[in-house]
Amino acid sequence: MYCKYRLGNSKLPVLALLHGFPQNHTMWDSFMKHLPHEWPLLVPDLPGYGDSAKDPSPDDASAYTKASWSTDVLELADAVFPADAYVGELEQRREHVKLIVFGHDRGARLAYRMALNSDRVVGLAVLDIVPTSFVWAGMNISDLHAETHGSHHWIFLASPRPIPEKMIFKDPEFYFGSLMNAWMGTKARTDPNAKWVRDSLQPYLDEDKTKVMARITAACEDYRAGATLDVKDDLAAGIVPTELDKQYQPKVAFNLPTLVMASAHLRRRFPVDDIWQSFCAPETCNCYTIGDETVGHFFVNEAQEETLQRSLAWLNKWWKH
Repeated sequence: MYCKYRLGNSKLPVLALLHGFPQNHTMWDSFMKHLPHEWPLLVPDLPGYGDSAKDPSPDDASAYTKASWSTDVLELADAVFPADAYVGELEQRREHVKLIVFGHDRGARLAYRMALNSDRVVGLAVLDIVPTSFVWAGMNISDLHAETHGSHHWIFLASPRPIPEKMIFKDPEFYFGSLMNAWMGTKARTDPNAKWVRDSLQPYLDEDKTKVMARITAACEDYRAGATLDVKDDLAAGIVPTELDKQYQPKVAFNLPTLVMASAHLRRRFPVDDIWQSFCAPETCNCYTIGDETVGHFFVNEAQEETLQRSLAWLNKWWKH
């Protein structure tokens, strides 16, 4: 896996910044420059995205489940921040570094899976998502499939191999560019050549077409996992939408500091705060709207100052006294 990283105060957890689709680690470039230098940072390209390569599983999407990715990121953290090297003179040796997982979009799905699977995760931030099982449950006839239309890429990218891969490969700039344009806010659309937009699309415009196809395949495998094994993992963990079981009482799945930031657009589709708070221990979940109707899904880039303000306040509340 490719990553950027920064050493910091060894008494603080490592802040893992996890990008989403169709972006890569560069979405955090400007954001991370404004984080205090005492915070150790791990900023990877997720498996298969950007400069991180990962072969698909031959028979299913198991290599791209968020559980599999969790293992990949934890192994990366151990390689970058080895326990023996990353301790202060007066500290006792610790086996592994702790992490605050801070994810946007697909990176947020990885982040909450890491929080469910590993006690090394001590903080969770999910940006502009609801759990995977809730998205699929929302695709139903009750609203004339409004959510299905809005999440069309979930179905298309999860289609059988190699149908979406071959179709996207014909014009990846059009496909990925169209999605980004649809999801960004009106302010961002006035500057379609912004650096963060260009950097997001660049891996799909590589002159090495073998790499381009591998990246497209990775995105499809990510969504295939999200349509199958990731849903099973959600349900097994108790992340069960009420649409599936009207009598189901949510259980506490997350007993750690949790930050939820969402755009106004996502809030029109889902009761974001209610969903996340129903699975969090009392007094541990802080929820905020970022921006107004002119700010879209990519608010880390579109509304960086407000996103930073909320993020730093949350980090300071829980880890700096």
